[in-house]
Amino acid sequence: MAARTQASAVMATLGVAELTDLIRYARAHGRFWKRELNEAWASGRDEREVDASALRRVRNTVGPSGLMKFALNGLEAELAARGGAA
Repeated sequence: MAARTQASAVMATLGVAELTDLIRYARAHGRFWKRELNEAWASGRDEREVDASALRRVRNTVGPSGLMKFALNGLEAELAARGGAA
C-alpha cells in the first residue's frame, strides 16, 4: 500500500474535531510539530494544550506511528473533503 493511501486510511479513523485540533497544533508548533507532539505525549505535557482531549484521542486512535504518516497539507485536504474548516 502506498504511503499516501496508508495516511488516508489512518486519517479516516479520526473525526472532524481531531483533524481540526491536529491542524491547529501543527500550525502553532511549526515544522517539527509531529516530533513535538510525540514528545508531549510521552512526557504528559499534552494535557496542558488547549485541545488536550482531542490530541489524546488521536494518540489513542492512531498512536505515534500513525501520526508519522500525516502531513499538514494532507490533514487540511481531508478536513476540507469532509466539509470542515480549520
